[in-house]
Amino acid sequence: MNNLEVEEGFSEFNKDLALKGLLFAMVFYIINSPVVTNLLSKKLLPSMETLAVQSVIFGFVFYLISIHL
Repeated sequence: MNNLEVEEGFSEFNKDLALKGLLFAMVFYIINSPVVTNLLSKKLLPSMETLAVQSVIFGFVFYLISIHL
């Protein structure tokens, strides 16, 4: 096996990892946006904390996306 093949495989893995990181960063940004925060604070019961609900939503979306990737 020459060095060129090893570098190609490693390079593709880094691209895949970088794209997954970017995808989940965008999901986090959307869920943590002021628009979603205000919507959740209006719709939730006063005893429910918005940040906890956002964490559960992110976990659920992360799980669904991870199943299909």
